[in-house]
Order: sequence, then C-alpha cells, then structure tokens
Amino acid sequence: MITRRQDAGRTRYDEASYSTPTAFAEGVPGNLVAARCRKLTDREEIAMMWWLQQVSWREGGLWQFACDFLEANAESVPLRDINNEGYAALLDDYTPQEPNFQPAFNGAALVSYLTPFIVDPFAGTLRTTARDFPGLWELLSECRAAEIEKSTGRIVETDISRQIFEELDFTAETRSFIVIEGAEGIGKTEAARLWCKRHPGVAVYIRLECGTDEASLYRSIARAVGTPCRYARSAFDMRARIEDALQYGQLMLVIDEAHFLWPQSQSVKVPKRIDWLRTALVDFNVPIALISTPQFFSRQCDRFRKSGWNANQVERRLTRTVRLPEKLSKADAAAVTRSYFPSASKYDLARIAFAAFATVGYLTTLAHLRKRVDFMRSRQPEPTDGQLIEAALGEIVLPPGVVLPAAKPAPAKPLQAPCRGVAQPLSDAGIAPNRIGILNAQPSEVSTV
Repeated sequence: MITRRQDAGRTRYDEASYSTPTAFAEGVPGNLVAARCRKLTDREEIAMMWWLQQVSWREGGLWQFACDFLEANAESVPLRDINNEGYAALLDDYTPQEPNFQPAFNGAALVSYLTPFIVDPFAGTLRTTARDFPGLWELLSECRAAEIEKSTGRIVETDISRQIFEELDFTAETRSFIVIEGAEGIGKTEAARLWCKRHPGVAVYIRLECGTDEASLYRSIARAVGTPCRYARSAFDMRARIEDALQYGQLMLVIDEAHFLWPQSQSVKVPKRIDWLRTALVDFNVPIALISTPQFFSRQCDRFRKSGWNANQVERRLTRTVRLPEKLSKADAAAVTRSYFPSASKYDLARIAFAAFATVGYLTTLAHLRKRVDFMRSRQPEPTDGQLIEAALGEIVLPPGVVLPAAKPAPAKPLQAPCRGVAQPLSDAGIAPNRIGILNAQPSEVSTV
C-alpha cells in the first residue's frame, strides 16, 4: 500500500512503501502514474512512464521485465548475483563523492530504482537524473522502440487500415473526439489494436463488453488503463480511479465495440454511459476514438433525442465522423488472402476470395477457413493444400442463389516415355491395303504373334 506524508507543506509518497519489488506485484495503478506524470512536461518521458506502467500489468510484472532487460543489456549494465532480501544493500556503498561509481543491479534492484520515477510526483526526471545508472534512459528507449518495431509487420496493411491509422494519428495529435464507422469483417479491430501497440504509453485499446450496467463499462476501461477492477469493487470506486487516471489527458482511448455504450433496452430513456463519457472524459480534453458499425452513433442520438435527451451536448463535441469503405479493394483482398494461404494456387485463391466476399465479413471468413484447414491437416496430414482448401470451402454456407465456382480439374498425367517424333495424321491414301484391313478389323479378328 502507498502511504503519504506531509513534508514541507506538500504531500510526498513514502519511499519505504514502494521500494520493494513486491509493492506493485499486480501492476502499478494508473491513477498514481497520472499524478506523477502531471508534474512532467516532456511528452516522451510521460509516454515512457505510462509504457512502464503497462509493462507492470503483463505476466511477471516489472520484476520479469527488469530481469529480461538486464539480461539483454548485460554488456552495458554491471550485474551482481544476490538474493531478493539483499538487493537494497547494492546502493549502500554509493557516495556522491565518487561520481564514476556504478552500482551493480539485479532485477529486484532495478525495480526498486525505477518505481519512484513512475509513481512519485516529486521524483526527478528519469531522462536527466539517472545518475546511478548511466545510459538507462537510452536503453529503455531502445527497448520500447524494439517493441514498436516488433508489432509493425503483424498485419497486411490495406487502404482501410491506413485510413484508420491516419484518423487515430489525428485524434492523438489534436486531442479530439471522433467516431470511425465501418462494416464488420473489414479489419477495423485489428488495425485499431495494432495502432495502439505501435504507440505504447500513448494510447490504450479497449474492447467494450456487452452489458447495461455501469460496472461492466468501468471494468473494461479499468483493465486497459491499469486500475483496480476486482469484482468486489463497486462501480463508484472503479469510476473514481479511472477518472483520476485519465482526466489529466495523458492517455488516448481507442474504444472498440462502441455500440455497447448505448442502452440495449428500448425502455431506457437516458444513455448514462454516453453521458459519463462526455462529462468525465471528453469535457476534460481526453482524446477518444470510438469504433462502431455504420450509422449506429447518429441513429442512437436520434432515438434518444425523441425521448427528451439532449443529443446536441454529445454531437457538438464530436470532431469527426469517419465512414470507411464497405469492402476491401480487389488488390487488398488478394494480398490479404495470399497472407492467409501463402501456398494456395491462384485458382484456389480466387475461389477463397469469392466465398469470402459472398459471406458476412471478408476477413472473418478467411480466418475461419484458415483454422479449418489447419485443423483438418492435423487430422489428415497426407492430403495436399488444394484438397484441404476444397474440403473447407465445401463446408461454407453461401447465400441462396450463390454458387461457388467448380474446382479446377487435375491436369492429365504426362506420358511415361517421350515421343521420338512429331505425330502426323493418318490418311487412307498413305496406308497400305493390308494395313487398312487391320485398322478396320475387330479386336478378335487380329492375331498376335
């Protein structure tokens, strides 16, 4: 638990309460990071602190990250093998009179060293005051950049995904509130998730859960932001911590399945979730991008306007409404299909694309086909890719009147022995009389020697 004490008229966090590597075993709370980053002016350092906070909520937390980080930078960081109980003694020998002294670190010591920079509002900046660890900022920046680079090639970029990237860039840079609308199965979710992975510490991806209660909404956001969201916590408690973490405007929210912000019941007259989003986040200049199905946002505003709700309060704060193309272009569809089935023939790729376009959700159908082909291969390793694809395509239920093109017939078997000359057509004039009788005879009339 973090405790506070008064020091010269200001509140400070008690260093002893977070100086152990187990202080934030479940992850660093986002509201503490927000209070810390409020004292910073360097956008790069703010993003770094939020990235480290996101790392703390991964499996193994900061301790596992510190161990992996030190192992990857063993040549740059002096190491010492000690137990967890003795890590604090590493810095006991440090004296300011020895400016060239570089203490050794292990995972626990590095966690203890980094944590104050993440949660203490009155700590110095990590970029300029990491005197005990020269080059720490540069090494952490390289680690974060490597994580961004690793996520770059995860999908085949299409015109639709590039448009989504552009709109999310606009939202982050201008701190806007936008809605991105598009049909299902065109890659909205994967593009939004990938963009957030490319901007660690800048934005978080949130996939809303189905539900009408406020607690499920707050829990979805709390998981992504990194604030306590146990089921025993009340909706009020989760909401307060979320607001503390986000109202400083340091993180952008990319909210997928945004139609769950609206009440599903026709008897509800006021969309409380939308009202909370506007008053608690949008009004505090928090950049937000909502991803939804076509026309859903405007239809819901019209629906609740009829019941007396003031929809203008939300619509006037909306910077942009972006409508994506209804389907992928032919070139993008071909590229994506090839990425799912790299060994398929051109004819099979065309049939797969035909089936995907005929069903609901092009990319969804491709993913399902890929899973089915992989499953069948695990049970029947001998059939070729073409046979497996044919079997999987045969299981797809197409709309009435739509017929999948027939499979391409297998090529004829080649001759066992090559011909010695070019075959010429026969004519009666060129055949001897005794040979004509043989050609016209029945098989039983021809004797063999």
